Amino acid sequence: MRLILFLLRASWRAALLGGLVGMASGIASIGLVALIYCTLSNPGASTLRMAGLFAALCVVVLLTRVGSQMLLSRLTLTTVARLRIGLCRRSRESPLAHL
Repeated sequence: MRLILFLLRASWRAALLGGLVGMASGIASIGLVALIYCTLSNPGASTLRMAGLFAALCVVVLLTRVGSQMLLSRLTLTTVARLRIGLCRRSRESPLAHL
């Protein structure tokens, strides 16, 4: 819990955007599963239309999942970089006798 709060304090905008894109990915995945179920339960449906919708949902799921992972990875890496820089700064500014 402390780590999540730390990441939110570091950049709440990036965390919020990553969460929203991840939520969009989840919704698109649910839509994909629902489309597959509807197609299997109704074999007389328009297969060309269903195939186009399936392909579009697959692309949306792929792009949103990759986008979410990239946003959250960038947030994590920048936070770790800030922690390293802060640690180096604190160790550089402390007296030698204290080290």
